[in-house]
Amino acid sequence: MCVAGARWVQSDILDVHPEAPVKVYAVSYEMLGGDRFAKWLVDPSDDLISDARALHFWDDDKAIGRYYEDKVTRLGQPGEERIEWDAYFLYGPDTTWSNDPPEPISWGRTIVDTREQFREDFETLMRELSSMSDGAR
Repeated sequence: MCVAGARWVQSDILDVHPEAPVKVYAVSYEMLGGDRFAKWLVDPSDDLISDARALHFWDDDKAIGRYYEDKVTRLGQPGEERIEWDAYFLYGPDTTWSNDPPEPISWGRTIVDTREQFREDFETLMRELSSMSDGAR
């Protein structure tokens, strides 16, 4: 996830929806020369993703990027090694995982380029969850 995308997720998704029952898994790895592990250490004074609902992971081997490219986005040519990065994957609360990842409700890359779709799909999911919980009362 790039710095601008991380800041956007914090300011425009998590800060706007402080009560949303979500978990954010932020997986980072070095794709560009300036990407370094130290930059991604959680520091409450930074303006990246500091929300308590977010879990941060550093992936030196870029295994998750390779996995998502191979199993979900499949944007590369056969035989071409590609790594998915600076992307989001939105899953619902009833999603179950097996050996292969389930189909996401929505995904996009880059986060900044697809932020309006991300916001729209996230807010739709939040409305659906709210109406489900209202109906259960």
